[in-house]
Amino acid sequence: DAAEQVVEPPPVSLAKSLASLAEESAAAVQRQRKPLARMERKRLAELRIKKRVKEQYLNGKFYGLMDKVVANAATLEDAYDIVRLNSNVDLASAKDDVCFVTLAEELRSGEFDVRANAFSVVAKRKRGHLVLPGLNLKVVQETIRVVLEVVYRPQFSKISHGCRSGRGYHSALRFITDEIGVPDWCFTVPLHKEVDSNVTSKLISLIQEKIDDTLLVAFMQNMFDAKV
Repeated sequence: DAAEQVVEPPPVSLAKSLASLAEESAAAVQRQRKPLARMERKRLAELRIKKRVKEQYLNGKFYGLMDKVVANAATLEDAYDIVRLNSNVDLASAKDDVCFVTLAEELRSGEFDVRANAFSVVAKRKRGHLVLPGLNLKVVQETIRVVLEVVYRPQFSKISHGCRSGRGYHSALRFITDEIGVPDWCFTVPLHKEVDSNVTSKLISLIQEKIDDTLLVAFMQNMFDAKV
């Protein structure tokens, strides 16, 4: 009698069963997924910035990069994470007091002062001072670096190592060692040569061939003038 009085549960539709199965599968995959490595997290942050840059491409040029990409709170936060990852800082650790919304507004309105966000360190050499960026300026620099890499990476030579993600003087020296071996020639490098106005004007002119953005060009000129 007791068995006959048991109320059976209402039938579950096929759609609900499939939805439940999909949710369980997604949860299982999430549990099995390993945390991203530092390089993977850096690559994802760079890809988010690069996607915003490519959205500004039209008829062979990039437009509005300063307003739409650089002066964007989400872009600045991605660049900040890249700076932390490059410095081997755990992203789960406490963040510095940086307001990305305020920083973006200052960049968009032209109120961001490059010189005020940089400080000088007296160098040992007699040539003067070494100018280093503060945190806000460092974040902006990294943002512009990623933006320019999107524009010019197709033109980079395979042996170009300067100012490129994952490359530097260590990789350049490895390339020289592996590809050239022991050379029977030598060359001199002017270690103390400064970038003068002639060089910067040529760089700005080349930049304007690919980027139509007076705000970004003016900001980069300010960076050159401040020697940061």
